[in-house]
Amino acid sequence: MDSPEKGDPGPSVLDFDDSELQGFISSCDFDGIPRKLQRYEQAKARNIQFADSAMELLESQTLYDFGMMERLRKVRCCAQILSVERWYDSGSFRISSPFWCGQHLLCPVCAVRRSSRLLSRAVRRLAVVDDGVGLSDMHLYFLTLTVKSSDDLSEVFDHIKGAFAFMRTARKSRHHATAFKCISGAMYSIEIIRGKNGQWHPHIHMLITTYDPLALEQVDRGVRPDGTRDVWWRWPALQHEWLAVTGDSHYVDCRPVVATRADSLLPVCCEVFKYAMKFASLDPADRLEAYRVVAGPPRRMLSRCMGEFYGLGIDSPDSKEQWRFDQAFAQEGAGDSQRLAFNARYGLYELRSHAVIAPRALVQRDSSQVVCGTGEIPF
Repeated sequence: MDSPEKGDPGPSVLDFDDSELQGFISSCDFDGIPRKLQRYEQAKARNIQFADSAMELLESQTLYDFGMMERLRKVRCCAQILSVERWYDSGSFRISSPFWCGQHLLCPVCAVRRSSRLLSRAVRRLAVVDDGVGLSDMHLYFLTLTVKSSDDLSEVFDHIKGAFAFMRTARKSRHHATAFKCISGAMYSIEIIRGKNGQWHPHIHMLITTYDPLALEQVDRGVRPDGTRDVWWRWPALQHEWLAVTGDSHYVDCRPVVATRADSLLPVCCEVFKYAMKFASLDPADRLEAYRVVAGPPRRMLSRCMGEFYGLGIDSPDSKEQWRFDQAFAQEGAGDSQRLAFNARYGLYELRSHAVIAPRALVQRDSSQVVCGTGEIPF
């Protein structure tokens, strides 16, 4: 079955030449709003195509899966209405929806939101490390680890997870001499795709930091079909260890990354945390199978961090609440606001202006507590 995710999603139904919509976009003073709306709109179109195809597939099976059918119904209802709000006092904007399904492995819309959150979190981690240690004093590399492809996704997924867990344990052990010990920090994710031979091919993408440069070997593997050179950066020390642990793979690609600021590492972070978007390249049957394997039981984690990128307080409950409070304080000020209601299913939008009688967050800061009150927002 061909994937409905592939190919051109079609022209956008948003008329960006409309004067009313252009006025709203220009008032937001942010060039990314049209691109972001189109991205959500195209993701919603893929969302509906996948949900319909997957539900037809489940209905044709002998054993009816009620739980999966209910998840697919939630996926189809996700982000039915999008709302873009711009607050004049703070000059900020946000995109919201009455309902997000939160199933980023199934829903293309939630996959976009998941990737954005992971990227934001990764950039904040890099900023903290840059302030404390300094990225200019560290050596950055983009590391890829693979295993031999297989027809059984559950088996090959547990195989690469087990091999990587062994390397992480050896890194912290005093009784093992491993190349992983030179890694001071890492952010990684496991990406699941279908290989060229049609078999499942999970692999690990990592952004690693070291204090000393690695002894790498550059291998020219010839010319790609697009005319570019296929260059492989080998890490011999880790290559032999990875082959001994996995027993079937010696492929270790470790590419140097040159960056002096956290923001300049955004393309590399996109490559590391694009695993959520890769599920959209699978056809409905493969995506359902991959979801059952990853979601469990047992539930398998696809992205984590270790070393200096772990324990920075970014993922702690206190930091989450403080970040949400800062966002509310920055975005929800008193005064007039303007809202664009956008129906992602039918491409309808309506511009509504309203006055905020009272601030949505009345903030009183003192040394002991923070008090938040709410006010009414008439529509």
